[in-house]
Amino acid sequence: MAEEESIPFKGLTFLNTRDSGSAPVLTDLLREKGGAVVECPTIELKRPKSWEAFDTRLKSVTQDDWIVFTSPNAVRATLDRIWSLNQPYGALSLARIAVIGQGTGDVLRAEKLEIDLIPPLSQQEVLLRYLLERMKKDDRVWIPRAQEARDVLERGLRAAGYEVVVTPVYRTVLPEAGIKPAVDDLMAGRIDWMLFTSTSTVINFFELLDDESRRGLENRWPKVACIGAVTAESARECGLEVQVVPGRQDVSGMVDAIAGYLTQGGTE
Repeated sequence: MAEEESIPFKGLTFLNTRDSGSAPVLTDLLREKGGAVVECPTIELKRPKSWEAFDTRLKSVTQDDWIVFTSPNAVRATLDRIWSLNQPYGALSLARIAVIGQGTGDVLRAEKLEIDLIPPLSQQEVLLRYLLERMKKDDRVWIPRAQEARDVLERGLRAAGYEVVVTPVYRTVLPEAGIKPAVDDLMAGRIDWMLFTSTSTVINFFELLDDESRRGLENRWPKVACIGAVTAESARECGLEVQVVPGRQDVSGMVDAIAGYLTQGGTE
């Protein structure tokens, strides 16, 4: 029994749709629990077309600032840009830092940067509520993020009267390689679970899926796990049934939630 609990994913194959830079973290977690993994990036990350807005905002960081990171990729892109400018992370240390998700926080902690706020749920709506409870009248907010992103946080802060600057630090685009090998595996029934870690991974998957494959897979989809409620909503809008949405909304939480689903009687 102990061995079965340590390898709950034995005999299962997972489709990992994260970008190639982030995919290995999830892949390793799945393999540690005995799963096989097919990596199928449905997004590719590119640099922003211009760093001008970011560089300008970086120079003006003060102790009145909150810097908000909504994803690990936003942190990595920000830190990479600072290093490319031959600047230390001191500017970030001046401000207070808020993040969405423990995974986002882990990237900052690895660089010895302190985090002032991580809400219990990885949603912009929740972070907005917690931020508004802690912010003072003259505080400002800087959000380095993907060029394509939900603007719930930005709109809510501005509606409350705060100065908000959003600077793109990366763009998400469709991968040139496409997803045909993964679609072949899906059509052949070799995939047991599809995993989505952002709305973009869902939307891009279906954009890359041709009409013939879509018709062939109708009513034959494998089980689906999504990292959070917003991603799950996108998956359902695309016609997928979602079996797992973790309470702890990061990749580790998602993997644990899938294991819990199987342990509690979810069929393989």
